[in-house]
This record gives sequence, structure tokens and C-alpha cells, in this order.
Amino acid sequence: MTNMHSELKKMQRVLSVVTRAADRCFQAPVFKLIASEFYENHFTIDISFIVFDEEEVSASASNINCADAVEEFIVKVDTSVSDIIKRLSWDETRTKTGISKHKPDFTPENEVQLTSTIMFKQLIVSLA
Repeated sequence: MTNMHSELKKMQRVLSVVTRAADRCFQAPVFKLIASEFYENHFTIDISFIVFDEEEVSASASNINCADAVEEFIVKVDTSVSDIIKRLSWDETRTKTGISKHKPDFTPENEVQLTSTIMFKQLIVSLA
């Protein structure tokens, strides 16, 4: 029983770091789900939140072994964030191409979003 409690505390610490990183890297993330539990011999860890009004970071992992659940969770958060980075990079490239062709007013919002997302990804990867 004591081991289960210490394992749950580890999961909660990881979840806390991810949550705090999201709060610091993104402007006003909207959290939909933050959960960790031990049920029927499985450790489960979940998070879901919205950034930039439309992008969702979502990850869920469950395993008999706490360390494996945490590792899977970190990989899934990383994958979710990497997908956002790809979309933002594509948008940035498209925006810069449009600027060079048409010279419209440039807003650096995409660059700020991309930078904050990369910073969040670096924090998450460092947990592994």
C-alpha cells in the first residue's frame, strides 16, 4: 500500500509540472481535464487543455507499472505538442510567404505561439 501511495505521488508531481509548464508557457490555457488515479491495479494519468483558442493538448496513459504510465504520458504530451508545432510552423511559413508577395501588415502572433509551444515541449521532454 505504501508503494502505491509513493507511485501516485510521483504521477501527481509529473502532472503538476506539466500543468505549471502550460500555465507559464501559454497565455491563459483552458484546462478541461487533469487527473491521476490508481484503479483496478492500473495507474492512470490524464490531461487535456486548450491553447491559442483552438489547439488542444491531450494525453492519457494507463499501465500496471507507474513508471511506464508516466513515460507513455510524457510521450503522448510530446506528440500532441509536436503536432501543434508542425501546424504553427506551416502557418508561419505561409504567413512569411504572403508577406514577401503582398506586403500586408505583419503580426508576430504566430511566432509567439510557436516559440511558447517549443518552450513547453522542451520542458516536457526534459521530464523523460
